[in-house]
This record gives sequence, structure tokens and C-alpha cells, in this order.
Amino acid sequence: MCFDTHITCIVSFVSALPKSLELTVEKFDFDAPAELFPSRNRKIVNKIKYRRFDRAADAIRFAVEELPEPLLLGAYIQIDEERLGHKDIRGLYDSAEYPLTKRAG
Repeated sequence: MCFDTHITCIVSFVSALPKSLELTVEKFDFDAPAELFPSRNRKIVNKIKYRRFDRAADAIRFAVEELPEPLLLGAYIQIDEERLGHKDIRGLYDSAEYPLTKRAG
């Protein structure tokens, strides 16, 4: 059961859902402070380290648009004590509720 004020249970379990189901994120707080932890892939020179963001929306945008794909695969965003894996991050970014302008392409 999820009691977190920033993330609904649906977001926590998005990786178990089929891709055809749309992620419901209406209760997700995109304005909550967030921390980004990139993957620790030893095969890739990782110049991107841990980062703090004032808003979860900015952390999600950075993860999807700026991280190389291999680093995104093992990355997670933490909001309070809740962690979002790469599938959760992608689901939130792709949702209609995502508040920032997305990069074209």
C-alpha cells in the first residue's frame, strides 16, 4: 500500500504494467524536490553524478533528455523516501500531465 503524498501506487508499479496501459499520474507532485542518481555503469565514462533538483519535473526532464541511454537504464529519482526507476521516469515524462515542454525529436 502507498501512503506517499507525492507518488501514487500506480506510479510505483508502472514497470509491472503492460505498455498499452496509460500511466495515471494525476496525483504526482511534479513540483516536489527530487534527487537524481545516475546508473553506475562501469563500462561508460560517467561524467554525470548525483544531482538535486528543486522540482521533480526538472529531474525527469534531465534524466530523459540529457542522460545517455545506458545511464538512464539504471538511474533512479528519489522524492522523499520513494524511488522512481527508469520506466517510472519515462512514464511520467511521456504522460499528458508532464508540465514542461519536451524536446522535439
